[in-house]
Amino acid sequence: MSPIRRALKSLLLVGLAVGLAGASSEAYAQGRPPPTGGSSLVAPTASLPAKVSIDTMVVHATNAHSQVDSRLASMLPHLQHLSYTGYSVLDSRRDELSPGGEASFTVAGDRRVTVQLIERDGTQARIRVGMYSGSRRLLDTTVSIHRNKSFIVAGPEYEGGVLMLPMTARY
Repeated sequence: MSPIRRALKSLLLVGLAVGLAGASSEAYAQGRPPPTGGSSLVAPTASLPAKVSIDTMVVHATNAHSQVDSRLASMLPHLQHLSYTGYSVLDSRRDELSPGGEASFTVAGDRRVTVQLIERDGTQARIRVGMYSGSRRLLDTTVSIHRNKSFIVAGPEYEGGVLMLPMTARY
């Protein structure tokens, strides 16, 4: 397995860690008890905001330098486990999406990213992320991001490293 493929596999695992780490303990710390047996803490759809704010960063992970963009400070504990030494934020954006809504934008390397909000409830948002180079699909995945939490989606190789898409669902 090539070093890039190992790194991409590690990034996917980091995405799971960032997306899932501490969800129950933080919910409890905010005054909500952790989920128990048969009770459901999912808020009714009517009480949820109409739109979810999806914050997406486009990050170049590389070994060409050891600088880490200050906008990634909250993710640094997760990034330190990867095989890269430097992380540069190339772009960031915020999209306000209703369920079923989609945003599309261009990223480094002349690639196009699509972000679609499939659904959301009181605890998480399901988001489909696609990345394309021309008509070729490079990435097509659906992730669940805990409410007001982040998830890192690993992308393709780029200039000696990889592109990563840290995403946060706020609502």
